[in-house]
Amino acid sequence: MNILITGGNSSLGVELKHYLNQRFKVYTSGRKNCDVLWDWNDDPGNWPIPANIDVLIHCAASYGGNGYKNIKQAIEINAVGTLKVCEYVKMHQIKHLIHISSIFSELKSESYFYNSYSLTKSYSERIVDLFFKKTGFKTTILRPSQFYGVGDRFKKNQPFFYKIIEACMKGEAITFYGSKTPKRNYLFVSDVVEVISRVIDQKVVGTFNFTSQSNVSYEEIALETYKLFNKIPNISFDSSKVNMPDNIFEYSESLYKIIGFTPSVSIQEGIRLVTNAMTDEK
Repeated sequence: MNILITGGNSSLGVELKHYLNQRFKVYTSGRKNCDVLWDWNDDPGNWPIPANIDVLIHCAASYGGNGYKNIKQAIEINAVGTLKVCEYVKMHQIKHLIHISSIFSELKSESYFYNSYSLTKSYSERIVDLFFKKTGFKTTILRPSQFYGVGDRFKKNQPFFYKIIEACMKGEAITFYGSKTPKRNYLFVSDVVEVISRVIDQKVVGTFNFTSQSNVSYEEIALETYKLFNKIPNISFDSSKVNMPDNIFEYSESLYKIIGFTPSVSIQEGIRLVTNAMTDEK
């Protein structure tokens, strides 16, 4: 089986290629340092295609931000870029499109966390759904929660997560805003790629959320890291600041029951893997 991954330089794209390369012929695409070079501003008819691609995994994404340029980029990559990928799949008769969206696509406009990323990810799903209904091509939309892993690639999208870990490894004091820390839902990247691998193997189609079974607070992340490095916890709270809201989602087993796998890397094990790598680098 031949697989093409868009966003080949992304944290997930790199991990997917390394993992799937053990069983398949895997190509990556992107603007640089990929097997297939293409420009997202170009027409998909001009994008090169490796021979006999069976599955395309669409990982390329822009995390957007505030301001005209950032929002414009999110629209161009997440929405228009996904439309171009769908056209590319149709042009080359690729058997299965797996679109990596985000659990944030489900956020409502009144959410504190609603932004250009969640908006354009929601539109990207509608584009894929429309493509499926109009063409009948096999499509899968996956909505992972936030994921993390080993290496600097992951820090870009989870800076505060890694800032907590790095400070607590050293036994440094850490101050959180408000009277309590918010909860988040994190997946370790090895669990994410295993889910995607099984979706490929079992030719699963449809739209699925997938999250960790357990939510975790920033305070719990700090305490686990202090404990791992035998440091005395030094946590304080600035109650003059408002509490940050939780950003968690309803847990669903539907995808896990289909593929026969549930994410298994606990936050304790994930922190250990991340910090072991940081220690080895030194």
